[in-house]
Amino acid sequence: MARAGWAYTEISANLTGNQAWTTGTYYVTGTLTCSGTITVSAGVVVKFGSGASMARTSRGQLWTINGSIANPVYITSYNDNSIGDNVGGSGTPAIGDYVSFDATSGDAASASYGAITGAIVRYGTSVIGQSWPYSNGGTFTFTDCIISNFTNGFITISTTALNHCYVSNIANGATSIQNSVSGTNVVFYNVATTSGQCLTKTSKDILAISCGYVVSVTDLYGGTVTINNLTAITCTGVRQYNNTGNNGTLAILNSVFQGCTAAINGAAGTTTSNYNNFYSNTADYAGTVAGKTGDKTASNPVFASGTMAAAGTGILDTNVDDYFLNQSTSPCMDAGSDTAVNIGLDAYTTAVDKTLDTGTVDMGYHYLPADVAVTAGATATPALLRGAVLRGAVIR
Repeated sequence: MARAGWAYTEISANLTGNQAWTTGTYYVTGTLTCSGTITVSAGVVVKFGSGASMARTSRGQLWTINGSIANPVYITSYNDNSIGDNVGGSGTPAIGDYVSFDATSGDAASASYGAITGAIVRYGTSVIGQSWPYSNGGTFTFTDCIISNFTNGFITISTTALNHCYVSNIANGATSIQNSVSGTNVVFYNVATTSGQCLTKTSKDILAISCGYVVSVTDLYGGTVTINNLTAITCTGVRQYNNTGNNGTLAILNSVFQGCTAAINGAAGTTTSNYNNFYSNTADYAGTVAGKTGDKTASNPVFASGTMAAAGTGILDTNVDDYFLNQSTSPCMDAGSDTAVNIGLDAYTTAVDKTLDTGTVDMGYHYLPADVAVTAGATATPALLRGAVLRGAVIR
């Protein structure tokens, strides 16, 4: 309902059927439910009050968020006065201001729970939360999104797919081994530093900076998890660990590890490392790690600094632009296990001038050319972190 005397629309009653949030600011108060799909148009701001969350009451998709890089949807705290209408908050938003923008409990499985595109999601307790009993969840898909400043990441048993996203400042990451979180062309910064992990399923083209476990796989469910083209900087590392004794397989390929605690930890199942570059880690391998074909140890990757494009793309500028490869001297050039086209990275680049990767794939993270401004770039390895400023906005 619209609150008299205020510009925003307050959502303070449970919703029935499909909803269209088309313009302005929507203020969600309390723990609300919706039996249909909420479709949110580009430019809309959704604010959640203290303790607030939304949940579906029937099978199907709760959120269809249709933002864009140029005109995002904001999912934020009632205390965030930097965007949208002032709903009476303090103006000082903080982690934990609300519960979750999708709190599912005991729901039945469906093909999709949420298709979320072009959204900036921040300042809650959990990105997606789910209470016991866990259900056989559907899929949440985030595309071109910035997700930042939460206590927990994805605590549901649902499948979460991240595509071209920036995820930062989430202490507990994916908080359960039962999570299914995968990513393609994703940056993680300061995630899973207390517990949990960034990813649990097959992923490629990942940049992780100052994180805990980038990938943590249990052999509880068996199966194979393959990680291609990860660059991990000052992280704990990746691991497979024992839970019930069922055998799983974790395969790490074409990746770069620098300054990590235990870059690849094979504590259970079968863990393989092939065509990876290791530099200045406390340990390159821990536990039992097989393969090691094409691995390079004590090998400076020789990063180069580029410049991210001026137009916002959901990618953090000054934390991300230091991990291009020096095209002349990096040992990671043309050093991977397969061709760039076969891995699906031939439309991406490791070069500051946006030259696409051709032939044998380069090791490590590849940038989407649209995210990069053409620049001569530096050839020396720069400082790891230089501040957290998004193009045009400070990451909170």
